[in-house]
Amino acid sequence: MLTRLIKMPQSLSFFLFGPRATGKSTLLSQSFGAKTTHTFDLLDQRILYQFLDSPRAFGEALDALPASVERVVVDEVQRAPALLDIVQAQMAHKRFQFVLTGSSARKLRRGQANLLGGRALSLSLWPLTCAELGPQPTWVHKKLNWGGLPLVILNNSSTERAELLRACEDTYLAEEVVAEQLVRNLTPFRRFLSVAAQMNGKIINHSNIGRDLGVSHNTISSYFEILEDTLIGFRLLPYHSGVRKKLRSKPKFYLFDTGVKRQLARQLGTELLPGTSAYGDAFEHLVILEFKALVSYLKPDWELCFLQSHAGAEVDLVIDRGSGDPILVEIKSTDNISRVNLKSETELMKDIKSKHCYVLSQDPLPKKLNEGVIALPWQQGLQEILELD
Repeated sequence: MLTRLIKMPQSLSFFLFGPRATGKSTLLSQSFGAKTTHTFDLLDQRILYQFLDSPRAFGEALDALPASVERVVVDEVQRAPALLDIVQAQMAHKRFQFVLTGSSARKLRRGQANLLGGRALSLSLWPLTCAELGPQPTWVHKKLNWGGLPLVILNNSSTERAELLRACEDTYLAEEVVAEQLVRNLTPFRRFLSVAAQMNGKIINHSNIGRDLGVSHNTISSYFEILEDTLIGFRLLPYHSGVRKKLRSKPKFYLFDTGVKRQLARQLGTELLPGTSAYGDAFEHLVILEFKALVSYLKPDWELCFLQSHAGAEVDLVIDRGSGDPILVEIKSTDNISRVNLKSETELMKDIKSKHCYVLSQDPLPKKLNEGVIALPWQQGLQEILELD
């Protein structure tokens, strides 16, 4: 059994958000005793419609639970946001710990749902990280090609992995997009998903994408918001010490899983080969996802950004710790960092005057580069930067 790094509160109520198939139900069943936990699964249409018709029925069901139940899980709570009013009222009695899971935050964020006024923590669950999978080198190859969804990466059949990823796409479109009526016309949105996957890790230009798809830039903007609200991807803002300037700048966009990205881009039939640009892009995506997940679990006050000069030079990742001394990270897929020209990146790092500049790669040997930049094997770099044991 794999140990997840996310810390589960044992008494405080909390939201647990994460895309479908990241393992929320499995995590909860492993973390909490079955005899002391009762689950209301809102994917069960009978339960959902009963509570939608009468949220009061949810309160009555809670009152009827046996005294042995200490914890109540409401699975996919975004499907019935009105239940959160009942949850808040019940929390005053301090009888139950509530665990409220969701694969979409759209209805909660945009529907003025009761988010319990700070009485419940908010956690996110990501696909399996390499830190959770263990030190075997084969995990990296699998994650690059297939991503980290537990059912996918732990399956030994490439055919079945591909089928599972296709099923994830179909389920997302059917249950998150169509069922929740997030778009009026599914056809351009389906085409947009493929374009978003092909542009993964690139700076977003709504107008250019809109012209390619024959829709307005406002429509493209709303599509990206849907991907964020349904937890399928996230924006990486450009680093700037001024918050207002940061928010006005154009961000990059990353999908939440390398395998899902390859499925949406229709690339599962092509294996990634070291030395190719596709491999380099996938490796950068993987490392950024590792940072995104581990920062979420271990350093929730840190913020991830990227850095770009006016001349177009980039540093892949800037970790803003709120201390005025950010950590700069450049990511390269090479197994020999000495062969890579890093002049523009190191000059950009020097401009920021950070004391913590790293190049993370698949080179197994740590090296000191010019201008105070340290090159480390990428997993060792993750451990050092995030202070992992």
